[in-house]
Amino acid sequence: MKEIKIHGVYRHFKGNYYLVEGIVFHSETQEKMVLYRALYGDGSLWVRPYDMWFEEVDHEKYPGIKQKNRFELQESYKPTKPTRRTIAIAGSAKFHKESLDYKAMLENAGFVVSAYLIPDGAASWRRLYEDYYNKLLRADDIFVLNLDKKGIKGYIGYETFAELSHMVVRKMNGEDANIYLLQLPSKKCGCYDEIKEMVEQGWVKVWDS
Repeated sequence: MKEIKIHGVYRHFKGNYYLVEGIVFHSETQEKMVLYRALYGDGSLWVRPYDMWFEEVDHEKYPGIKQKNRFELQESYKPTKPTRRTIAIAGSAKFHKESLDYKAMLENAGFVVSAYLIPDGAASWRRLYEDYYNKLLRADDIFVLNLDKKGIKGYIGYETFAELSHMVVRKMNGEDANIYLLQLPSKKCGCYDEIKEMVEQGWVKVWDS
């Protein structure tokens, strides 16, 4: 059987392109599977049994398809970013209602909002947060909704600071990522000095509404 190229771009016989992220194994059956990312839409992740990857296309079912295998490596393919960037909203869960207004604002600015804040005490809390963080990790950009809280202007909690820092590391590693703050935090904010340095270095920008 052919070897699957990790980080190779493959074309599905129906026309979409995918990036192979790695080879993974089912935790219960140990079945070998391919983990791959869509190079369109929101960049969602998919898994498929390894043995299915190079299956031949059923040309009786799909008579108009010329491609031989389900997936074929595209050595010369150069993926392009979609014209509309995805952005995730980060911040305290207390700002859930406000995040809906800012979601509309960002959509009006041309973004695809892939993740926004989950309310405290939401049903299926763990599943919702797992989904939220998966989308946040895939987003092109991040918008930190740091409204005032606990008497602190521009409040940024430790969890939000970690999310923001993750995006800064991506940017430092050469990714085309934008990090926006609603407003500069006050000196009462525990991470004020770190945020100030990030802004001065140009890694983080204050949103210009």
